[in-house]
Amino acid sequence: MAKSAQDPSRRRFLKGAAAAGGAATFAVGYADPLAKMAKGLSGSAGEKPKHNIHGNSLTPEYRVDLATGELTLTPDQRTAFTICYGCTTLCGVRVRIDDTRGEV
Repeated sequence: MAKSAQDPSRRRFLKGAAAAGGAATFAVGYADPLAKMAKGLSGSAGEKPKHNIHGNSLTPEYRVDLATGELTLTPDQRTAFTICYGCTTLCGVRVRIDDTRGEV
């Protein structure tokens, strides 16, 4: 029987080096998300939310006057109807646009 080209200690070293290289590549590539994940154990990813109770939620689209039942639209927003082009179904999408920043 012929002797193996690689002895067990060399094979173990190569496996360990490949695992260490993969772990190092993962750590370098995901350094920022891992840091935010570690900071975010409090639920804020290390950044202070805009509001203590509502966090970073969007402003309401409209307000309801409880006495009269009248709806008052938020003046800084508008609503647009469009289509999602993610697949061939072309679902309808209702989008809120912030007029002050011009962003969805």
